[in-house]
Amino acid sequence: MVEAIKNYLKDSANLVFVVLLIIVAFLAMMTLQGCNLASFITVSVPPAVKTAVDIPQDEKVSLDSVDMVWEDWIAYVNNNTRKFDSALHHTV
Repeated sequence: MVEAIKNYLKDSANLVFVVLLIIVAFLAMMTLQGCNLASFITVSVPPAVKTAVDIPQDEKVSLDSVDMVWEDWIAYVNNNTRKFDSALHHTV
């Protein structure tokens, strides 16, 4: 099996070269444009959190923007905790 793969790679050296060239070109373009890998990685945010912080359900959250979502979530929780606490104290 390994020999068959080695032989295939030897026979298709041009294909391997083209694939490696495409990968290197893609990485070079990402670097030159200032893109980072974190913008390509998506984070699974629970639907309830997306709703609470006004993010559309079909929108993907990247690793770049997860800090902003986290801060919005903390603000949402703190705000609603204060409201709940105030409502409890006014009813007692």
